[in-house]
Amino acid sequence: MRHIILMGDFNLDVKKVLLLNSRIGIGLQRAHFINSKGSRVHNGKTGNMIAHILYGGEAGRPLYAKVLRSVDLSDHMPVVAEWDAVDLVKSKPKPQINTKKLEKVKDQFISENIFQVLFDLPDTLKSGSEYIVKEIWSTAEKLKAVSIPENNTLHEKYTTVKKAVLVSKRADVKERNSKILERICCEYKNRNFRKVWSWLKFQANRFRKSIIDGPVLHKNGNLVSETSEKCEVWSSHFEELAKDSSGNSKCSTQWSSLMPLLETAYPECDLSVTWEEIIWALKTTPNNKAPGVDGIPSEVWKLVQYEKQPKSPLAKLLLRIISGI
Repeated sequence: MRHIILMGDFNLDVKKVLLLNSRIGIGLQRAHFINSKGSRVHNGKTGNMIAHILYGGEAGRPLYAKVLRSVDLSDHMPVVAEWDAVDLVKSKPKPQINTKKLEKVKDQFISENIFQVLFDLPDTLKSGSEYIVKEIWSTAEKLKAVSIPENNTLHEKYTTVKKAVLVSKRADVKERNSKILERICCEYKNRNFRKVWSWLKFQANRFRKSIIDGPVLHKNGNLVSETSEKCEVWSSHFEELAKDSSGNSKCSTQWSSLMPLLETAYPECDLSVTWEEIIWALKTTPNNKAPGVDGIPSEVWKLVQYEKQPKSPLAKLLLRIISGI
């Protein structure tokens, strides 16, 4: 599997992005940002996270992912992630079945005698699909329909550019800090001690306020901040959960009675798959789909999509495989 990095301004919060990721269904992971829980800026305040970075394939977990607070895009702040150069090195190219070359030898491929032999074997399906996959690859190699893609790796260029960027970043940070120190010295000379102390508190991280030990809403609608009162509120809350006053924590027997098992609504699902249904599925399958772990593209099976009846050995083998599932 290749490196997959999906990023941008989704304009969706985290829950909706995770739902979208599950619908995509290719196993992507969302990068966790270490310095912020939001990237949307509205009236000078940071809101929901609307920019996201998803990664998958051979791209491992990033070294870090953060929100760039120093860059202003009017309505949101950009997000960045960094991977190690080793993680982005492409692996050695693997042989692939060339669909264009395969199309030129279509008639020879679907008429190969090995597919007829596999169809006639009584235990073809019991022996597993590995033997079938092996023979498909062997037939494609014999007809010279297998090629190795070029390895256009950008590792050296990436490493060189990354070093130059790091040097430039250090120079920018050094220049920025020098300007800040110069400005603070001017404020001190002008006896503007309020700005000086504000900057010192910022450097000491004393400007952050803890929100963990905040007030709690009482039953009467008032906010309580005393430790004893908050403990009383939480004790009362968990006591109600234990008593199940809402009735939402009943045992499975209650829910089974409320939702009885339904009879089979679609009995036709138990019928055998016909050849017409198979060729319909082949025709509706798009081209250039990424192959599975066996490396066989969908174009191999689509070679028999125009046979009204399974006459070629490959079509007969496909019908037997589908019927035996």
